[in-house]
Amino acid sequence: MTGFSGLLRSGLCICAILAVAAGCSGSQTQSNALVPGQSGTAAEQLSRLGVGSTMAADLQSSDLLYVADSKDGSVRVYSFPEGKPQGRLLDVGAGALCSGRNGDVVALAGSEILKYAHGGTRPISELHNPFGGSQQGCALDPTSGDLAVSGSSAAQSGVAIFTGAKGAATIYAAPRNGGYASLAYDNDGNLFAQTNSGNLVELARNAKRFREVDWGGARPPHAGAIQWDGKYLAIAGDATILRYSISGYRASPAGKVALESVAAASFEIYNGK
Repeated sequence: MTGFSGLLRSGLCICAILAVAAGCSGSQTQSNALVPGQSGTAAEQLSRLGVGSTMAADLQSSDLLYVADSKDGSVRVYSFPEGKPQGRLLDVGAGALCSGRNGDVVALAGSEILKYAHGGTRPISELHNPFGGSQQGCALDPTSGDLAVSGSSAAQSGVAIFTGAKGAATIYAAPRNGGYASLAYDNDGNLFAQTNSGNLVELARNAKRFREVDWGGARPPHAGAIQWDGKYLAIAGDATILRYSISGYRASPAGKVALESVAAASFEIYNGK
């Protein structure tokens, strides 16, 4: 994965997401239509956001790695695991990326939440991020398609959850002494959030509030972005991915993966597999 590795070494990559193609083999139609009832720009403006973006043909059934470039604001797209360049989305300015089970990709760009079809070159819908801010996170619930986003502004900080990734959001305000950063859903629709102070909290499926998760004396010394790896909660550390099992609001160490030749803090992976 020469191109992706080069971005990491140069420090230009700020976040990355593996978008796994949908299980069905049918093609996905890219439309300019907004999701009914959602807030956002007109379809014509969404179409203009994709001007100049390029993508290889017939990628609907391919696994793709989306990498945000902090230098020029683009999102570069690579085949996975081969790492060959497949395209580039221009002028996105993504501070966070996440993907759903069907391979669609969501990019957080300030107060905008842009959704792209798998392998598409222009947004198919837009939502308003009530938080914005420079530190953002997002995750898509694999059980329901709900979209959770985090961020902070001068007015408020917390997590916003959009049912079905559309319409108005339900707001979960952060404590006064801190906000939420990275987010991850597990296979059962439970939402985990990393706080700015390094704590881990969980919003269990159908719960009304976040509850703090007990590290059980095994709190990571340098906790970065989180993601669900299919079985464990994975947390980026210093050149290491730490894995934890979660049960009853308690986290227990379940192993770690060392990363060679790259600092884990230089990139973040959201909701990957």
